[in-house]
Amino acid sequence: MGLRKFVAWMVAVVAFLGTGFVIIKVVEYLVAPQHFSWSVHPIERIGSLFLCFMAASIVYNLIKADKPKVGSKEGQGIKSDERGQ
Repeated sequence: MGLRKFVAWMVAVVAFLGTGFVIIKVVEYLVAPQHFSWSVHPIERIGSLFLCFMAASIVYNLIKADKPKVGSKEGQGIKSDERGQ
């Protein structure tokens, strides 16, 4: 595993935990008087875990994105001589 992928993995874990912490604090702030329990609300728990996973995935993919190789034809348009004209 390259250094870039390792750093991406570590930052994704931090993003997952950070997003979860923010969601928990927002829910506590909004419904504190009602004594909200995550075990009683499974749909909210699954939704918040999905949001945490999406945030971690986005961060991971942004960091680990491989740079195109120099001289490769990826991302370049097709030239007229390559089309057979």
